[in-house]
Amino acid sequence: MMRAEGIRAAEAKAAALVHRCGVTAPEHINARVYAKKLGARIAEGPLEGAQAQLVRSGDAITILISDRIRDDRARNFIVVHELGHLVLKHPSCSPRELCSPVTRGPSHKRTYEGEASTYSGAALMPADLVRPMCDVGAMSLEIAWQIQREYPVSILAAAIRCTQLTSLRCAAVFSARGAVKWFTPSERCARWIPRGKRLDPASQAFAFFDRGQLDEAARAVPARAWFKTESDVEIIEQSIGSEEHGTTLTMLWIPESSAAALGMK
Repeated sequence: MMRAEGIRAAEAKAAALVHRCGVTAPEHINARVYAKKLGARIAEGPLEGAQAQLVRSGDAITILISDRIRDDRARNFIVVHELGHLVLKHPSCSPRELCSPVTRGPSHKRTYEGEASTYSGAALMPADLVRPMCDVGAMSLEIAWQIQREYPVSILAAAIRCTQLTSLRCAAVFSARGAVKWFTPSERCARWIPRGKRLDPASQAFAFFDRGQLDEAARAVPARAWFKTESDVEIIEQSIGSEEHGTTLTMLWIPESSAAALGMK
């Protein structure tokens, strides 16, 4: 199975769970209900090097959550992520790989963690309910905030879901210590930003790591601030920073007027 097939399978399995649980509105979504429906028990305890672990003992299935995870929205995502491993019949992964975000890139290699994260995002933010929120003329973090207010997920998960469901050219970027940690483009964003890329001074996000200050409004920036290009066009960036974690979340939107110059059809 190739990466794209695995992601599609994860979306389909999550949609089946949503249907099975009778979810028709945000208030119906509950990670514990999902776990119970799939026969899994949730427990909390100490874990070294991982946020959660799927434990099988005979017919008993337990999702062990690290007692270090106190945020309810993060716990929701982690629980359903582990359910994704269960439903998709994944082999065990190393602690370093556990609960990593889903990213789409140039590789066609199947990623079990990406599939589990896709499953979690699709079960907690069902496509039929959330896609209309992403059907907008311009993508920004405001859409992700709206999703986060209505669904039991973090702003990071909501931003990623925006890129999965929108028809616009956009991308979510998460940065730490002044460098890109992960990048998730939409289907029509035919550009890639490598992990570890240092933030460009012309980007809005750079200011957070350089001066500790960040203009959180959506602003036009040179496309070359994020993508490798000689073109002189601009794209729209909106970034927010977390002083607690020393990170930034960025939403990039490529307007139609700039797409051709960047080689996007």
